[in-house]
Amino acid sequence: AQIVIVDMPFDVLTMKATMLMRCVAPEKSVKLMDTIYSNQSKWINASDPDLLFQKYAGSVGMNYTQMKECWQNEELQEAILEQRKNLSALYGVRGWPTLALRHGNTVKLYSGTERRAILYGIETDIKQFIQEDKERELKKKK
Repeated sequence: AQIVIVDMPFDVLTMKATMLMRCVAPEKSVKLMDTIYSNQSKWINASDPDLLFQKYAGSVGMNYTQMKECWQNEELQEAILEQRKNLSALYGVRGWPTLALRHGNTVKLYSGTERRAILYGIETDIKQFIQEDKERELKKKK
């Protein structure tokens, strides 16, 4: 099984969050992603969400100038919007964040802000996929 994190920003704030996660070094992106997702209710409702984004970006070594340059990267924004359009058409993805679990030809989507529910769903399906793989292997041996 393969887990894919899908960027599906639906407004200016989720686009800014998505772009920040794409602008940091790969080894720092997981930390930033976890911070952004776990604090989503804070920055969505903040009177000045950019201050929170600056704090989150700073926690992984990105300064204010780098953050602003990231948000001004039109090529990155266009790539994210193109991915959103394609995935929306292909899989019907509508929420942010969305995780896709791919196993063979099967793709399952998990979306929403409650990370525990998403992770529980993924864990349950992975266990099911493992069981199905074991059963398939046993049938091949017979």
